[in-house]
Amino acid sequence: MKNKDILLLPKYTEKGPSSRYRLFQYVPLLRESFTISISPFFDESYIESLLAGNQPPIFSALMSFFRRVFKIIFISSKNTKLVLIEYELIPYFPSIFESLLKLKGINFLTIYDDAVFHRYDKSDNFIIKLILGNKIKNVMKKSSAVIVGNKYLEKYAINATNSKVYLLPTVVDTNLYQAKKIFSETIRIVWIGSPSTSKYLSRVDKILKNLSKDYSFEVIVIGANNFQFSEDITQSYVDYNDSNESSNLDEYDIGIMPLFDSDWEKGKCGFKLIQYMASGLPTIADNVGANSDITINGTTGFLCNSDSDWHNSLKLLMENKTLRMELGSNGVKRARKLYSLDSTKENLLGIVKESLGKN
Repeated sequence: MKNKDILLLPKYTEKGPSSRYRLFQYVPLLRESFTISISPFFDESYIESLLAGNQPPIFSALMSFFRRVFKIIFISSKNTKLVLIEYELIPYFPSIFESLLKLKGINFLTIYDDAVFHRYDKSDNFIIKLILGNKIKNVMKKSSAVIVGNKYLEKYAINATNSKVYLLPTVVDTNLYQAKKIFSETIRIVWIGSPSTSKYLSRVDKILKNLSKDYSFEVIVIGANNFQFSEDITQSYVDYNDSNESSNLDEYDIGIMPLFDSDWEKGKCGFKLIQYMASGLPTIADNVGANSDITINGTTGFLCNSDSDWHNSLKLLMENKTLRMELGSNGVKRARKLYSLDSTKENLLGIVKESLGKN
């Protein structure tokens, strides 16, 4: 019997990858036990602008602010028993509305798959750092529980709050993914992301340029057409859509995830690697943050600590189809066991029930 009302407050609509994988994909499961309502912060036009690499409309951001404020002001503990919040209620705004929820007697969970606290505590803007430097710590303290996507976020949350902290990786529905079956003569290296994260491709530009002198390959960039590789590198761009995240990835041969080594990147949850593994692709990634936990070096892919590591790993995989197949097969097994919706959905349901006082 559905006798508990739960409100989901994601940052984006279902078009936003972070919101889709951290909240929306669990909605069917939650609706089996609870009455669920959903109110994203940003609307469709905002996320569409972001994914296109454009500046979102100011009017859209203002409307998002007022829509969220009204939602919190008029929420009642009579019809809402629990709130699930992605990151924070209002970005770049003090946590007064999280405090208002507590005053209303409404418990809430907060969910993190990025080090959003570093937008404030490491901001170059003195005012932001002064006013909001401890904001996410305060939000976590007010949460009945905190759900994080990797160990770096977990450590921060444990130090910030007395609330329960749960490590729940960002996962995929592996039933939607096909293990690689398509092979071509030209090696196809794939990267999937967004315009805001395409900057990481600069990490491997010189390496790929050097390799292009001796090897025939193509780099496919999904979801970001704002990055230009060196002239010698054959490249193509694919527009982002939901199918790119699942069924189409098996068309490629190697999945890459370059990252810079900074505190912000340590908060990344390695989701690209999970997508690649679910599709049967061997992976190559910088040995930063969650990448180190997701990848079994030499078994599902390779972790890189230097340019030479990247060069040697790419060279090895381009030369050895059998190794690509072996690592890809191992990755599929690992994704299904540890990073699938089936492996985590009951954990999330248990966290929600515990927060509602159910055992």
